[in-house]
Amino acid sequence: MPNILVRLEMEIKVIDIERIKHVVSQLADIDKDMAVRSGLGAAGNVFRAGGIRRLKSRLLGSTAKTKKREPGNLLNSMTKRVKKRKPGVLIGFLSPIGNHAHLVDMGTKDRYTRKGKYSGRMPANRFFSDTKIQDEGKAFQKLNDGIQRAITRIQNR
Repeated sequence: MPNILVRLEMEIKVIDIERIKHVVSQLADIDKDMAVRSGLGAAGNVFRAGGIRRLKSRLLGSTAKTKKREPGNLLNSMTKRVKKRKPGVLIGFLSPIGNHAHLVDMGTKDRYTRKGKYSGRMPANRFFSDTKIQDEGKAFQKLNDGIQRAITRIQNR
């Protein structure tokens, strides 16, 4: 079965774009891509770690037997991938084990079977939506730091 990346869409805006453009403009094309990818990877790690942390804390609950409930497949399927051909990073869940992430994050309405019997409702957990809001500033800082670190490494060669 092929791995398919399920994305929860997030739009990131770079606040200090002029400074980044000025610093990156001094590099060769291949070095620019490497520096930007390095920063994007660092920012992606912030969102991934925040999502995992919030998922664990919100799904760990008390049960009669184990005292803990591990998020299991959803936790194991969370991944980060930096795009190769254009600047960008994807943070999401690998399918088929994580293809229910959007249901856990955003919840569901009341559901009924085909015969009309009530089958339940999934309350919204908002672990990934909250990660976007709360970790955005830290991700911008990591993006800038990652680009600066890569540029310093390239210039020291």
